Amino acid sequence: MKFLILLRSINISGKNIIKMKELREELGKFKSFSNIQTLIQTGNIVLDCDLEEKEIEKNISFTLENSFNVSNPQMAIFNLDKFSNILSKSANAISGHDQVNSFDRLTLIFPTTDTQLLERDIDESEKKNMTESCFWTIIDDVVFYNGKMSGVDAKVYKRLDSKLKKLRYTARKYRTCNKCLDLMK
Repeated sequence: MKFLILLRSINISGKNIIKMKELREELGKFKSFSNIQTLIQTGNIVLDCDLEEKEIEKNISFTLENSFNVSNPQMAIFNLDKFSNILSKSANAISGHDQVNSFDRLTLIFPTTDTQLLERDIDESEKKNMTESCFWTIIDDVVFYNGKMSGVDAKVYKRLDSKLKKLRYTARKYRTCNKCLDLMK
């Protein structure tokens, strides 16, 4: 089965520097992983595997900790069907917003821990300062954020980010998510 693994905090701000070629080589040492591919330097891994998600996480965490000195690795793991389904809901996330005519500013935020915290801590009052072109919504435990992370949109993003800091999460631009999906097919 095809899986996508989105690593958190890899090659960001000079921390947890990992060359993707070396990561592929280390993961290739597991007999259960095959057809290992990576996309860009932020830790997007596609592989074939018949293990359960918890076992995949355990093996990748072991590799990150022991081969690359990453402490407490975090990741979001999806099979092809689940990730494809998430991306298909992107259109729902931006529907009803007349000023949004493309996915260029859409970022998907994937919690790597308990999503119940997200649902509990973020309510409608947190959506203050949202506009037609800068907004967010939660669909199936994924936060769809449309807007910049600075400038005029900063108020919306900062309110959302203050709640997300309670969770560990990893984020990817919509375009990167689509490239990952293409690798999975």
